[in-house]
Amino acid sequence: MIQFKCYLPKVLNKYPITKISKKDFNWVSKAFDYYKNNPSNLQTTKCPGIFSILETGWVQKAYQDICIETNGDRKSVVITTPYNQKNGLHGDILNDYVSWHSPEQLDVFKPMPSHTLKTLVKIQSPWKVVIPKDYYLLITSVPYNDEDVFTVAPGLLQGENFLNVQMFWHKLNKKHIIKEGTPLCYYLLIEKKKYKFNVSCIK
Repeated sequence: MIQFKCYLPKVLNKYPITKISKKDFNWVSKAFDYYKNNPSNLQTTKCPGIFSILETGWVQKAYQDICIETNGDRKSVVITTPYNQKNGLHGDILNDYVSWHSPEQLDVFKPMPSHTLKTLVKIQSPWKVVIPKDYYLLITSVPYNDEDVFTVAPGLLQGENFLNVQMFWHKLNKKHIIKEGTPLCYYLLIEKKKYKFNVSCIK
C-alpha cells in the first residue's frame, strides 16, 4: 500500500491527494460536447492512451492561490500566497509554501529552453509519501493539464519522501496566478523489475 500523509488537517480535508480523473480537466467536457454536435470517426474522446492515463495514478493540487510574477530577465521571480505556511502549523518543518532554486541548481549545467525561466519554482508541499519497498513513485507533469504555464521536473522516488514539486516556469514577463485546486503534479507507482527486451524487424 502507498501512503500519502499530510501535515495540515485543513489541506487533507479540502484538497487531499486523489486518484486522477478526467473530471479534473475542463477541456474534457468541452471535447465531449463538441463531438456530440460534430460526429466523427476520429474523436479525441475515444483515444485509449489519453483516457487510460487520465484514470490511472494520483494528483496533488494547489491548496491556495499562488501568484508568480516575472520581469523578462529569465531569473527574477516574485512569489506571493494568501497563507504564510512558514508561520502556521508545523511551519518549522514545512517552511514557505513556494520558494525557488537559483540557476546554479540546474540551468548552469543543463540550460533551460528559451521559453523557460532559469530559476526553478519550488512548491514545499505539506505532503509526505511512504512508497512500498518494491516500487518507485514516478513524479512528473499532470498529463493533459488545463494549466500550461509550467511543467514539472520528473523523477523517481523511493522509500519515504516529501512530495515537493519542482517547476519549470514558462511565463517570462508576466504575472500569473495558479488558482487553488489546480492539479500541480502527477504520481504513478512503477514496480521495480528488470525486464528482458527484444528489438526486431517486422517482416
